[in-house]
Amino acid sequence: MPSNADQIPAGSFLFSWRSVRTKGDGVPRYFQEPRWKGLLLVAIVVGLFVVGLLLALRR
Repeated sequence: MPSNADQIPAGSFLFSWRSVRTKGDGVPRYFQEPRWKGLLLVAIVVGLFVVGLLLALRR
């Protein structure tokens, strides 16, 4: 019986991503278009990169 402790992070991430993607209430219509998802993804990646860079430089 394999323990699914190592499967919990990926599963919860997929679940949260799926719930974020399928949740349509409260989200403007233009945020559901693919180009806005791409821009949002790029913005998140750039933001994480900048934060990581600042933390690395702060040490």
